[in-house]
Amino acid sequence: MGIRFPIVAGQFYPEDPLELENEIKNSFLSPKGPGRLPSKRGNSRVLGVIAPHAGYMFSGPCAAWSYLAIAESQPIDVFIIMGPNHTGRGRTSTITDDWKTPFGIVKCDIAVARLLAANSNIEIDPTAHTNEHSIEIQLPFLQFINKHMHEDPDSLRFVPVVLGHDCNIEELSLGIKKIILQ
Repeated sequence: MGIRFPIVAGQFYPEDPLELENEIKNSFLSPKGPGRLPSKRGNSRVLGVIAPHAGYMFSGPCAAWSYLAIAESQPIDVFIIMGPNHTGRGRTSTITDDWKTPFGIVKCDIAVARLLAANSNIEIDPTAHTNEHSIEIQLPFLQFINKHMHEDPDSLRFVPVVLGHDCNIEELSLGIKKIILQ
Protein backbone atom coordinates (compact mmCIF):
# COMPACT_ATOMS: atom_id res chain seq x y z
CA MET A 1 0.00 0.00 0.00
CA GLY A 2 1.20 3.42 -0.90
CA ILE A 3 0.07 6.57 -2.61
CA ARG A 4 -1.00 6.80 -6.23
CA PHE A 5 0.09 10.23 -7.48
CA PRO A 6 -1.92 12.19 -10.05
CA ILE A 7 -1.00 11.68 -13.68
CA VAL A 8 -3.32 14.21 -15.37
CA ALA A 9 -3.27 17.14 -12.91
CA GLY A 10 -2.26 20.17 -14.95
CA GLN A 11 -3.70 18.59 -18.10
CA PHE A 12 -7.26 17.39 -17.49
CA TYR A 13 -7.79 19.64 -14.48
CA PRO A 14 -5.71 22.34 -12.74
CA GLU A 15 -2.91 21.20 -10.46
CA ASP A 16 -3.11 24.37 -8.37
CA PRO A 17 -5.70 23.80 -5.58
CA LEU A 18 -7.22 27.31 -5.87
CA GLU A 19 -7.53 27.07 -9.65
CA LEU A 20 -9.02 23.59 -9.27
CA GLU A 21 -11.57 24.83 -6.74
CA ASN A 22 -12.59 27.62 -9.13
CA GLU A 23 -12.80 25.22 -12.08
CA ILE A 24 -15.14 22.91 -10.15
CA LYS A 25 -17.26 25.83 -8.86
CA ASN A 26 -17.54 27.11 -12.42
CA SER A 27 -18.62 23.64 -13.56
CA PHE A 28 -21.50 23.72 -11.06
CA LEU A 29 -22.41 27.32 -11.92
CA SER A 30 -22.18 26.85 -15.69
CA PRO A 31 -25.35 27.19 -17.80
CA LYS A 32 -24.55 23.64 -19.01
CA GLY A 33 -24.19 22.48 -15.42
CA PRO A 34 -26.71 22.67 -12.57
CA GLY A 35 -26.35 26.47 -12.37
CA ARG A 36 -25.78 26.33 -8.61
CA LEU A 37 -23.54 24.88 -5.95
CA PRO A 38 -24.75 22.00 -3.76
CA SER A 39 -26.79 23.39 -0.89
CA LYS A 40 -27.91 20.81 1.65
CA ARG A 41 -28.29 17.11 2.25
CA GLY A 42 -31.62 15.60 1.36
CA ASN A 43 -33.40 12.31 1.89
CA SER A 44 -32.71 10.86 -1.55
CA ARG A 45 -30.46 7.85 -1.76
CA VAL A 46 -27.98 7.76 -4.62
CA LEU A 47 -26.98 4.24 -5.53
CA GLY A 48 -24.91 5.17 -8.57
CA VAL A 49 -24.14 7.86 -11.09
CA ILE A 50 -22.50 8.00 -14.47
CA ALA A 51 -20.00 10.85 -14.77
CA PRO A 52 -17.70 11.70 -17.68
CA HIS A 53 -13.95 11.39 -17.32
CA ALA A 54 -12.65 13.90 -19.86
CA GLY A 55 -10.85 17.10 -19.00
CA TYR A 56 -12.93 19.45 -16.87
CA MET A 57 -12.91 22.09 -19.62
CA PHE A 58 -14.87 19.61 -21.74
CA SER A 59 -16.89 17.63 -19.21
CA GLY A 60 -16.92 19.54 -15.90
CA PRO A 61 -20.45 20.99 -16.18
CA CYS A 62 -21.85 17.58 -17.17
CA ALA A 63 -20.03 15.89 -14.27
CA ALA A 64 -21.35 18.54 -11.88
CA TRP A 65 -24.89 17.19 -12.35
CA SER A 66 -23.82 13.79 -10.97
CA TYR A 67 -21.93 15.33 -8.07
CA LEU A 68 -24.83 17.62 -7.20
CA ALA A 69 -27.04 14.53 -6.83
CA ILE A 70 -24.40 12.88 -4.61
CA ALA A 71 -23.86 16.01 -2.51
CA GLU A 72 -27.56 16.51 -1.85
CA SER A 73 -28.32 12.86 -1.05
CA GLN A 74 -27.91 10.91 2.14
CA PRO A 75 -24.23 10.55 3.08
CA ILE A 76 -22.38 7.71 1.35
CA ASP A 77 -19.94 5.54 3.29
CA VAL A 78 -17.75 4.30 0.43
CA PHE A 79 -17.63 5.18 -3.26
CA ILE A 80 -16.83 2.40 -5.70
CA ILE A 81 -15.48 4.25 -8.72
CA MET A 82 -15.30 2.25 -11.93
CA GLY A 83 -13.53 3.53 -15.01
CA PRO A 84 -12.46 2.11 -18.35
CA ASN A 85 -8.92 0.98 -19.05
CA HIS A 86 -7.77 3.25 -21.88
CA THR A 87 -4.22 1.91 -21.94
CA GLY A 88 -5.06 -1.77 -22.35
CA ARG A 89 -2.42 -2.63 -19.72
CA GLY A 90 -3.40 -5.02 -16.97
CA ARG A 91 -6.78 -6.49 -16.32
CA THR A 92 -9.95 -5.58 -14.45
CA SER A 93 -8.61 -4.77 -10.99
CA THR A 94 -8.58 -2.66 -7.89
CA ILE A 95 -5.71 -1.33 -5.81
CA THR A 96 -5.42 -0.52 -2.13
CA ASP A 97 -3.34 2.65 -2.48
CA ASP A 98 -4.57 6.04 -1.30
CA TRP A 99 -4.74 8.60 -4.11
CA LYS A 100 -3.31 12.10 -4.09
CA THR A 101 -4.94 15.04 -5.84
CA PRO A 102 -4.19 18.76 -5.62
CA PHE A 103 -6.74 18.86 -2.76
CA GLY A 104 -4.86 16.22 -0.75
CA ILE A 105 -5.10 12.49 -0.10
CA VAL A 106 -8.22 10.39 -0.71
CA LYS A 107 -8.24 7.21 1.33
CA CYS A 108 -8.87 3.86 -0.29
CA ASP A 109 -11.14 1.66 1.80
CA ILE A 110 -8.76 -1.27 1.90
CA ALA A 111 -11.21 -3.61 3.61
CA VAL A 112 -13.88 -3.02 0.95
CA ALA A 113 -11.31 -3.35 -1.87
CA ARG A 114 -10.19 -6.70 -0.47
CA LEU A 115 -13.79 -7.85 0.00
CA LEU A 116 -14.58 -6.89 -3.58
CA ALA A 117 -11.58 -8.81 -4.89
CA ALA A 118 -12.52 -11.84 -2.76
CA ASN A 119 -16.17 -11.79 -3.89
CA SER A 120 -15.82 -11.05 -7.59
CA ASN A 121 -13.71 -11.70 -10.63
CA ILE A 122 -11.24 -8.86 -10.03
CA GLU A 123 -7.86 -8.90 -8.39
CA ILE A 124 -5.70 -6.39 -6.57
CA ASP A 125 -3.17 -5.32 -9.20
CA PRO A 126 -1.72 -1.84 -9.86
CA THR A 127 -0.85 -2.47 -13.52
CA ALA A 128 -4.05 -1.05 -15.07
CA HIS A 129 -4.14 1.89 -12.64
CA THR A 130 -0.63 3.21 -13.26
CA ASN A 131 -1.37 5.41 -16.29
CA GLU A 132 -5.19 5.48 -16.27
CA HIS A 133 -7.02 8.78 -15.75
CA SER A 134 -10.69 7.77 -15.65
CA ILE A 135 -10.86 7.30 -11.87
CA GLU A 136 -8.46 10.11 -10.97
CA ILE A 137 -10.74 12.64 -12.70
CA GLN A 138 -13.58 11.85 -10.28
CA LEU A 139 -11.70 12.40 -7.03
CA PRO A 140 -11.38 16.22 -6.96
CA PHE A 141 -15.15 16.51 -7.50
CA LEU A 142 -15.76 14.15 -4.57
CA GLN A 143 -13.30 16.08 -2.40
CA PHE A 144 -14.97 19.35 -3.37
CA ILE A 145 -18.47 18.23 -2.45
CA ASN A 146 -17.20 16.55 0.72
CA LYS A 147 -15.61 19.85 1.79
CA HIS A 148 -18.54 21.96 0.58
CA MET A 149 -21.02 19.84 2.53
CA HIS A 150 -18.83 20.31 5.64
CA GLU A 151 -18.00 16.63 5.95
CA ASP A 152 -14.89 15.46 7.75
CA PRO A 153 -12.19 15.32 5.02
CA ASP A 154 -10.98 12.02 6.42
CA SER A 155 -14.46 10.50 6.05
CA LEU A 156 -14.14 10.29 2.25
CA ARG A 157 -13.37 6.68 1.25
CA PHE A 158 -13.37 4.99 -2.12
CA VAL A 159 -12.43 1.83 -3.99
CA PRO A 160 -10.97 2.24 -7.50
CA VAL A 161 -11.88 -0.36 -10.13
CA VAL A 162 -10.41 -0.24 -13.63
CA LEU A 163 -12.49 -2.23 -16.11
CA GLY A 164 -10.42 -4.08 -18.69
CA HIS A 165 -11.32 -6.07 -21.78
CA ASP A 166 -11.58 -9.15 -19.55
CA CYS A 167 -14.35 -7.64 -17.41
CA ASN A 168 -17.32 -9.82 -16.66
CA ILE A 169 -19.69 -7.05 -15.56
CA GLU A 170 -22.34 -9.49 -14.33
CA GLU A 171 -19.90 -11.23 -11.97
CA LEU A 172 -18.48 -7.89 -10.81
CA SER A 173 -22.00 -6.57 -10.16
CA LEU A 174 -22.88 -9.65 -8.11
CA GLY A 175 -19.69 -9.17 -6.10
CA ILE A 176 -20.57 -5.55 -5.39
CA LYS A 177 -24.10 -6.56 -4.40
CA LYS A 178 -22.74 -9.23 -2.07
CA ILE A 179 -20.43 -6.84 -0.19
CA ILE A 180 -23.11 -4.15 0.03
CA LEU A 181 -25.53 -6.58 1.64
CA GLN A 182 -23.00 -7.84 4.20
